[in-house]
Amino acid sequence: MATEYPPLLNSYGNVQSMLAKIQATPIPERFTHEFLSGTLGFRRDGDRPFVPLARRMGLLEADGRPTDLYRRFHDATQSKAALAEATRNAFSQLYARREDVDTLDKKSLLALVAAITGLAPAHPSARAVVGTFLALKTFVSTGLPQMATDAKPGSRKSTWTAREIRAEYFGLTLMLQK
Repeated sequence: MATEYPPLLNSYGNVQSMLAKIQATPIPERFTHEFLSGTLGFRRDGDRPFVPLARRMGLLEADGRPTDLYRRFHDATQSKAALAEATRNAFSQLYARREDVDTLDKKSLLALVAAITGLAPAHPSARAVVGTFLALKTFVSTGLPQMATDAKPGSRKSTWTAREIRAEYFGLTLMLQK
């Protein structure tokens, strides 16, 4: 029996934008690849693995129906706790080895992933596991402001606050903070 690796997204740089758009978009009846690309605007092939990741996190049922955990994540008052629980679900192998995994630096995380998977720490898949984990962890610890909902996916838009400048160009999010 093959060992199941921790989840990964090769395009983990989009994770925070995806999560922010999920929070800003009404809860769908089914979260599918069509919803991801059409409604949320994440059309690249590298974004498609987010749907299986969301299932593994416990955010979606096998048929794509959002779970109670998804609904809790969608609620701004519960989102950080819900995403922390979802991250723990998806990365249970890391937490089983190190309960304090969310306090490890990137180098230590790479070593841990290498020990679990047998991959070299420099292997692209090991780096993608760590990048995915860190992207989720960053969203849990900091959250992101709600995305502007009046602009179409893929269009140029920006949202300003007193402490940050946030701009999105063709699916790439840039944040400048004071």
